Amino acid sequence: MSVKTKFITICSGKGGVGKSFVAANLANVISKDASVLLWDSNLNFPNLHLIIGVDPIFRLNDYLNGNLKFEEIIFKVNNNFHLIIDSPLSDRENDDHSKKFVEIYEEIKELNKYDYVIIDTMPGADQVVLQSCIMSDLTLMLVTDEPTSIVDSYGLLKLINPFVDHTKIGILVNNVIDSEDYEEIKSKINKATVRFLDKEYSNFGYITYDREVRISIQNQELITNSNRESQITDNIIEISKELVNYLKPIMLEQ
Repeated sequence: MSVKTKFITICSGKGGVGKSFVAANLANVISKDASVLLWDSNLNFPNLHLIIGVDPIFRLNDYLNGNLKFEEIIFKVNNNFHLIIDSPLSDRENDDHSKKFVEIYEEIKELNKYDYVIIDTMPGADQVVLQSCIMSDLTLMLVTDEPTSIVDSYGLLKLINPFVDHTKIGILVNNVIDSEDYEEIKSKINKATVRFLDKEYSNFGYITYDREVRISIQNQELITNSNRESQITDNIIEISKELVNYLKPIMLEQ
């Protein structure tokens, strides 16, 4: 069986950088032309359904406990955009969660029905985040201009560097003022990775700061569904094109 599904991991060195917002809106934009499954793998606080404005009845835990078949826990946001989320479970050990992550990954591959799977990981570095990066066709590291974000992202890059080809890792910058601000942040990151990791990573673009982001999250409405002209929507559309173009040669090889 030829597997067409391409996996994209979106990670960050720290929380609060807009990772889930970016993952949800990228999935929404890409789903206009392709089939997309958005996978919320955040065990502590799954929140993608809140950003999208849906409330799935069934969660991954219903499948993992043997109550439902895997396909039954997939929530249809629309025809091309599907979602799976976990339930906050403090009693599941991290090692067990890691094993279940691989099981879910294999289930999705076996379905062979999605063009893209976007995985929204937990912030920071743990075993599941590392696995997600290793098993994906592309890892996107989301950073902001905050010093802690850049430092923590460098730490995460250092962790995954021995296990993932640097050509399969890209940088995405959120909450920038303008293109000049983006170029400055990109330069900071590149200097650090070249100096200390001897690697320079591809850059997939930036997303500008806009107060509408907070409003869209509060209203549980994806900003890329808004009829209002938005620089952020334009940014996300451009990023989605970059992602698709990057993965296209890989898909053609299958």
